Amino acid sequence: STEDLRKSKSALRRALKKLRKSKGDQFTNTSNAVYGYLKDKLQLTSDKLDPLKVNSILSEKITDDSIIDDLIDLLKTCDAGRFAPGGDITRQKLIKRTKTILKRLNALL
Repeated sequence: STEDLRKSKSALRRALKKLRKSKGDQFTNTSNAVYGYLKDKLQLTSDKLDPLKVNSILSEKITDDSIIDDLIDLLKTCDAGRFAPGGDITRQKLIKRTKTILKRLNALL
């Protein structure tokens, strides 16, 4: 249990580190960092999530719908960038937006 608690406390730091050091597809790396953060922070058994599952999990824990909506929109943007041709957001904007959302979410969890 102490390992899970340590992972939970350092989840944001590890997610931000993944974003900084990411190579390759920006959308895949961003969604992996977010899902990994949620797995560690909420002590989930798997990081194999989708936006719908994230919405249901966070709706039980957070009353601020705006942060949930922002996170779901980010995850949908990542999915669209991964599976549709030509993502319309630059890597820097995506990382900045992700960092902002994760920091807001971390303050609420």
